[in-house]
Amino acid sequence: MSLLDYEDEMKSVLAAVCRQVVVAIPDADAAAVVAVGHARAGDVAGEGDSTIVVGTDPESLLLDQASRLARDARRGGAEWTKRVVRVDIERAARRRPDLAGPALAVGIRSGLSSPLDLDGTSGALILYSTRV
Repeated sequence: MSLLDYEDEMKSVLAAVCRQVVVAIPDADAAAVVAVGHARAGDVAGEGDSTIVVGTDPESLLLDQASRLARDARRGGAEWTKRVVRVDIERAARRRPDLAGPALAVGIRSGLSSPLDLDGTSGALILYSTRV
């Protein structure tokens, strides 16, 4: 049994972590936690894709698209590589304008994703900033 099997309680904890991270870390304007192979009702992620579990604005398309950009189609995100990954969204927009556009439209310019073990499920904590 993994975190995602009893996720309601842990979602509350992870949402609180996201809120605290934004308060505690300078230049962090939003945060989200993603997990590999997790999908909510209505998600279009395929098997093995990463999906937002919680965030400071979990219903926002921006966070989903910005986190997909941070992870990149080549599975370059922290939940896959197990390394910290920094993304300059303006630079990444040259490669993937379809993913970067919504983030840039609301002023998100960079992301930092750190690997996170969610009770045996690979994941990442992603910070978003309006600064590069």
